Amino acid sequence: MTPTALNDHGDIVGTMALTQPGGNDLPFLYRGGTIYDLTSLSKTLIGAMPVDINRFGQIVLNASDGVHLATPLTPVVYPARITYVVNAASWLPGPVAPGQFVTLGGSGLGPATGVTGAQKGLGGSHVFFDGVEAYVAYASDSQINAIAPYGITTRTTIIVQYDGKTSDSFLVQVIESSPGLFTTQYGGGPAVAVNNGGDFNSTANPVARGEVVSLWGTGQGAVSPAGQDGETISGWKTLKLSPKVSIGGVDAQLQFIGLTYTGIIQVNAWVPGNAPAGDNVEVILTIGNSSSRKGVTISVK
Repeated sequence: MTPTALNDHGDIVGTMALTQPGGNDLPFLYRGGTIYDLTSLSKTLIGAMPVDINRFGQIVLNASDGVHLATPLTPVVYPARITYVVNAASWLPGPVAPGQFVTLGGSGLGPATGVTGAQKGLGGSHVFFDGVEAYVAYASDSQINAIAPYGITTRTTIIVQYDGKTSDSFLVQVIESSPGLFTTQYGGGPAVAVNNGGDFNSTANPVARGEVVSLWGTGQGAVSPAGQDGETISGWKTLKLSPKVSIGGVDAQLQFIGLTYTGIIQVNAWVPGNAPAGDNVEVILTIGNSSSRKGVTISVK
């Protein structure tokens, strides 16, 4: 569908590409959630003003060459539908990095009861990035967690196949890195973090300044040795892009950062001695030219 203008009633008018003899475009008008067929009109009349909707559900158009009726088109309904793609850690939409955990939301994507694992076709759900099947860690009717293949570049089209049915496609941009830190809830809030002594970081167990805190994230991009889709990692892999961590706005020294599981990096950082104390001290992870979302916090004493 190619919108070309808004008419005086705020309707979208334009042309829709169809597979038909001659490859002609179909003039259309979109109003109130319905697409109306304007094939009876010349393209010069696409912007004609609708004056009424009659009892047959047709739009009545008053154009310079007379009155025309526009009938609703039958919409294409996909048995499965992708409505959003977000970073599985930050829960933000946007560009995807090679080797990143992503969450797909929608309907008809997988089994009614969620299934966890680490394989292609988990629970019967197959996820493809430009035709390359991705490994899936969770699959359900409304949500899939998958790992973007390392081979994606510039932009990639995602589709899901489940129970012999194929979803609509979802286009996302591809970027070198798109870091996100995992939290105890979707998106912002307290990070999944472990203090120097092995206790989970919380308001009851803050990390002391001068000690190490460990965090986990995704969206690191290229690694060395080169990442392989679905691999089991023995030990860890280094990041190709330069990483940086700030805690409470103060640059922190990294003790360790590396890809320790497929799609997941571990970050160990020394909490600066001059970092602010409190229950909501913000942590930002930067990899290359991209940074994690604001609002991810740890407790510091």
